[in-house]
Amino acid sequence: MTQWTRSYKRDFLRPDVVAGITVGAFTIPEAIAFVSLAGL
Repeated sequence: MTQWTRSYKRDFLRPDVVAGITVGAFTIPEAIAFVSLAGL
Protein backbone atom coordinates (compact mmCIF):
# COMPACT_ATOMS: atom_id res chain seq x y z
CA MET A 1 0.00 0.00 0.00
CA THR A 2 1.07 3.54 -0.44
CA GLN A 3 2.09 5.83 2.36
CA TRP A 4 -1.10 7.93 2.32
CA THR A 5 -3.33 4.97 3.21
CA ARG A 6 -1.91 4.87 6.71
CA SER A 7 -2.83 8.49 7.39
CA TYR A 8 -6.22 8.40 5.64
CA LYS A 9 -9.07 9.42 7.91
CA ARG A 10 -12.14 7.21 7.72
CA ASP A 11 -14.34 10.26 8.19
CA PHE A 12 -13.43 11.24 4.63
CA LEU A 13 -14.50 7.93 3.08
CA ARG A 14 -18.17 8.72 2.52
CA PRO A 15 -17.60 12.19 1.00
CA ASP A 16 -14.85 10.75 -1.21
CA VAL A 17 -17.15 8.00 -2.48
CA VAL A 18 -19.93 10.52 -3.15
CA ALA A 19 -17.45 12.74 -5.01
CA GLY A 20 -16.26 9.80 -7.10
CA ILE A 21 -19.80 8.83 -8.05
CA THR A 22 -20.61 12.45 -8.90
CA VAL A 23 -17.57 12.83 -11.14
CA GLY A 24 -18.32 9.50 -12.82
CA ALA A 25 -21.95 10.45 -13.37
CA PHE A 26 -20.80 13.59 -15.17
CA THR A 27 -17.75 12.28 -17.02
CA ILE A 28 -19.22 9.13 -18.59
CA PRO A 29 -22.10 10.89 -20.42
CA GLU A 30 -19.72 13.70 -21.39
CA ALA A 31 -17.31 11.21 -22.94
CA ILE A 32 -20.15 9.51 -24.81
CA ALA A 33 -21.28 12.90 -26.15
CA PHE A 34 -17.78 13.76 -27.38
CA VAL A 35 -17.49 10.38 -29.10
CA SER A 36 -20.83 10.82 -30.84
CA LEU A 37 -19.88 14.34 -31.94
CA ALA A 38 -16.62 13.04 -33.34
CA GLY A 39 -18.50 10.38 -35.26
CA LEU A 40 -16.67 7.43 -33.74
